[in-house]
Amino acid sequence: MANKNEQDLTSLVPNAPQAKRANLMDKDVKAISTSDSHAFGKQVRNEQLALDVAAKQSDQKFADSTRDMARDVQMVRGLEAATKGDYTVNSEYHTASGRTTVTVRKNSNTAAMVIAVIVGIVILFLLNR
Repeated sequence: MANKNEQDLTSLVPNAPQAKRANLMDKDVKAISTSDSHAFGKQVRNEQLALDVAAKQSDQKFADSTRDMARDVQMVRGLEAATKGDYTVNSEYHTASGRTTVTVRKNSNTAAMVIAVIVGIVILFLLNR
């Protein structure tokens, strides 16, 4: 069995107050009058409402940009399947953290391949003479 000092310490730990920093708002709230308290409460509610609105806007931007990115990925996959030529897709998304720009390009370099084939044929023709 633990001695009395150990029992006292364990019984104090759950109820021990956490270290607090000096908080000007707590001091002011305790010292203000009832009418000032109501005005302060209204200001706190307005600030909380502004924070809630900003959070909803961020959530909506995230959902919109996620949906738009998924749509553009499907569009690029469709282009890849349907087009043999070159293409460039530029997209810009307004996300919760700012703006994201994405560029997808397909360059098959057909002109370079045609020139290489022609040069190869010319070299073969010259060597066979």
